[in-house]
Amino acid sequence: AERFDYLNQLYQAKGDWEKATQIANKKDRIHLRTTYYQHGQFLESIGELDQAIKLYELADTHRTDVPRMLHEAKNYEDLEQYIEHM
Repeated sequence: AERFDYLNQLYQAKGDWEKATQIANKKDRIHLRTTYYQHGQFLESIGELDQAIKLYELADTHRTDVPRMLHEAKNYEDLEQYIEHM
């Protein structure tokens, strides 16, 4: 059985985001946005906010997640700029 969704989850659990994204992009399209979102959450948790923003945008959750993230980080200047350019 070709359970690419499980393979995607396995790569995510291992922290191999490149392979998880490749699988989601080619064989598990239904979970592509979820993969981007999970990767964005991981990047946010390690303080890579600029990269997290890109992933939240790909996941189409940026309207809520980016302002929340920047507010929680007390990064008000970037928050203001981000909202102005939305």
